[in-house]
Amino acid sequence: MKQMVWATALCILSIGCEADMGYGHLEDDGGLTSEGLVTQNRYEICDNGLDDDGDGKVDEGCACTQGDEQACYPAPALTKDVGACHAGIQQCAPTEEFASWGECIGAVTPHAEICGDELDNDCNGQVDDGCDENGSQSDGGVGNESDGSVSALDDSGSSQNPETCGPANCAGCCDNQGRCQPSNTTTCGLGGANCEACVAPEFCQAGQCAPPPCGPATCPDGCCDAQGTCQASKADTCGLAGAKCQSCVLPQQCEAGQCKLAAPVTYKVIAVNGRIDDEHCRKQILDYDHCDIYLKVWMGSQYGKTGTDGDSSSPDWNDLLFTTTDAELLANPMRIEFWDDDSLVWGSDDKVSSCSLTITAKHLAGGQITAPCDHAEAVTIVFQR
Repeated sequence: MKQMVWATALCILSIGCEADMGYGHLEDDGGLTSEGLVTQNRYEICDNGLDDDGDGKVDEGCACTQGDEQACYPAPALTKDVGACHAGIQQCAPTEEFASWGECIGAVTPHAEICGDELDNDCNGQVDDGCDENGSQSDGGVGNESDGSVSALDDSGSSQNPETCGPANCAGCCDNQGRCQPSNTTTCGLGGANCEACVAPEFCQAGQCAPPPCGPATCPDGCCDAQGTCQASKADTCGLAGAKCQSCVLPQQCEAGQCKLAAPVTYKVIAVNGRIDDEHCRKQILDYDHCDIYLKVWMGSQYGKTGTDGDSSSPDWNDLLFTTTDAELLANPMRIEFWDDDSLVWGSDDKVSSCSLTITAKHLAGGQITAPCDHAEAVTIVFQR
């Protein structure tokens, strides 16, 4: 019987046990009852460096940036940095489709107490517990609770606590039999509180039952925003399989959960019309009738000029300036100059007004921009695909 209890205790501490095996008290015939509890959560929580679902892997299925490193601990979180137990390091490495966290290297996790080495091998806060004065394992069982309480397994397999379970001696929660249990999905609680069983799909997080976190299991067709909410994959929340959302910057677009450079879109840039201040023409330009207005327009490597609409304070051109791509339109300011054609009278033209306009994706989607331009009340430029 004691050999079976010892094997059961080792299995509780080992990350090699099946996640759904659980543990609990033993029947009189030595079999595990269905009252055993699941030792970990149902879901992996990304970016916390812990094995939340109890499968011996840390942050599996979580997206990461290739080359990043993080601390990792593939065992119950309550045993981390207790006794000989400490975290290791894992790296983000490329896979066939996405980068993901690799094996946790260098971590030390709980295992059976080694008598006489003066170390807390099972990481329960006690050195060489369960060992007799000769340095051998005593018949009283093993002190291998991972919840911070002092306990042993007797011949019945029950967890025996020398004190009443409560805040003073239980880091986890107290079940209805007064036993200290580690905080997990079926016995959720911290600080010696009463255990609570979380109802699916809720899981135990920081000692409280909570909805499952946004991640690969709960957001397979979208991405997780900064608030932990699952979002549909689109331009401003791009991502799949519960990855962190990213915003695609034009001319990028979201394709299969990734921001990719979109194929260039060609636009005809057309100067449609404008409105000029006649008073400015008469007093400042010394054109005693109306200004005869034409436009000069520069953008990146592009330049265009309209014809002249004579004697008009509201010139209509509808002239093609140049043809360019959306990338160039979004990357460069548009320099506009209004000129008064005086070549037939004075021999030289006068610059009436000038300005610089910023073209945005909203302007391209709407097909035009209308804006004031210094002394010009307005100018309208159309973008035609």
